[in-house]
Amino acid sequence: MNPRQTYSCISCRLSKCPVRVCSEEWKEKLDSVKITRIYPKKQNIYWQGMAASGVYFINSGKVSIVAEIGQEKDQIVRLLKEGDVFGIPSRDEKTSFIFSSFALDDSVICFIDNKNITPALYENPEFSVTLLYYYIRSMQKIEIRLRNLARMSAREKVADAILFLHSVYGAQKQNNASVLEIKMSQRDLGKLCSLSEEMVCRTLKGLTDEKLVSANGKNIAITNFGGLMKIVSDFPSLYLES
Repeated sequence: MNPRQTYSCISCRLSKCPVRVCSEEWKEKLDSVKITRIYPKKQNIYWQGMAASGVYFINSGKVSIVAEIGQEKDQIVRLLKEGDVFGIPSRDEKTSFIFSSFALDDSVICFIDNKNITPALYENPEFSVTLLYYYIRSMQKIEIRLRNLARMSAREKVADAILFLHSVYGAQKQNNASVLEIKMSQRDLGKLCSLSEEMVCRTLKGLTDEKLVSANGKNIAITNFGGLMKIVSDFPSLYLES
């Protein structure tokens, strides 16, 4: 990550970024007003309850969206990567963020405030529709995961979480295993699957004994993808999507 690099909406390399469908005039306008920041790993981006000030676009890195329920009960509800969008466009000063957000890795994030995003949405219908359907699909995925988690056993929840991480961030092949691209502590894995750290530890050991996964610190590898998929086969799947 180069701190001196410029991040232009005009020449953005990200095909997923919704700003790409804006007119050239509006790309230039948004480029001139957006704020681009580098967030170090673990840094908060915004807190739950803060005024919803605009929309964030991930240029590079990884971000988690977290429902802060209380100590040991926080729930990771979304995992995001480059090209993804988060935050809330709003004309109402009373609207607040319903979740918090954190950088899971060093991340470059562009921000466009409500004052500038609102006219862009009005004057670029394709931009509005693209963002609308992006948020609708995001909410559908959240609903599916939360509904699944409410019905899953601990074993199913951990398998589901590992497959979720694989679907979002991918993995590198090493020997006969797929090592997840993201490193995640057992505590954070618990936040993803609604389990205590101790329960995650015991369940991971069981999956390791079954030769479905291997875990070494924050590194998790899938050793039997089909076996993990079989564990969650009774639930609607998000894991065959790109």
